[in-house]
Amino acid sequence: MDTVESLASAVGVALNVGPGRDWTRIEQSLGGLTLPADYKRVVDGFPPGEFKALVRVLQPGSDDYLGDWESRLDDLRMWREDGDGTYPYPLYPEEGGLLPWATTPMAGIFFWLTEGEDPERWPVVLADKGFEEWQLRRQSMSEFLLEIIADPPLGLAELAGGDLATSPLFKPFPPRARALSPEGREEQIRRAGADFPVLPDESEALLAVVIGDGAGAAPTDWAGIAARSGVEFPPDYRRFYDALGPGVFCDITIVGPEAQDGWNLWDLLQTGRDRLIPSVPYVRFRPDAGGVIPWGSDAG
Repeated sequence: MDTVESLASAVGVALNVGPGRDWTRIEQSLGGLTLPADYKRVVDGFPPGEFKALVRVLQPGSDDYLGDWESRLDDLRMWREDGDGTYPYPLYPEEGGLLPWATTPMAGIFFWLTEGEDPERWPVVLADKGFEEWQLRRQSMSEFLLEIIADPPLGLAELAGGDLATSPLFKPFPPRARALSPEGREEQIRRAGADFPVLPDESEALLAVVIGDGAGAAPTDWAGIAARSGVEFPPDYRRFYDALGPGVFCDITIVGPEAQDGWNLWDLLQTGRDRLIPSVPYVRFRPDAGGVIPWGSDAG
């Protein structure tokens, strides 16, 4: 039993044995860079989800690995030049640069350090959301995940934002979340600025590309929610949520007012209120006057 099979057995997942991604096309988007075999097997074999409330493995597009991470890496290079954070390693596509493969709920990032010609020997690198704290671990992705679920290394609880000891070994995203990146649509959405025509009602056109006709959706009792909470949510959010539900869309965690733990809008609202900084009075959350209501969070 290899490490991917051991990981699946440990978390109780039956590996998918059906057709996987077209990795040749995906790797062409990286200039021919070969991705580690265990990563490809995890993406193909596991449902999208979260290991130990900490690791959310990135799901590539049908022919593009980085997607909007390309612009995020550009941001990291800019922040590095500005001295915003500490960057002890080069960044992809620089030689031997950091290439992201997962994120945390608290905006930490897991990278490979793409040093050497053998991707199976790329070490794992962890960075906190401020890019001040880094860890390098000389192990493969699947070896690292096995360690996470068995005996999490010190310092990871902060990245998870919770108690790793009581977290489930693996928690699949809600079933409807899979519809959030329908085949063929993720590229249109990712490159919206280049692909979408300028229409009189652009928001409706954008939404139509994302959700299609919404067939088979389970409508939410928005009138009841408004009556109970005093909040009438925007029409585009209601349509999006009814069609696709909670989940991860382009690395954004979409939450809802009646979703389960981990995807609940009111829980995220309370988290925001709990983290208010007195010295920043212009940041307000409902029910404060003029306060914001979160509809999602950045998973990266």
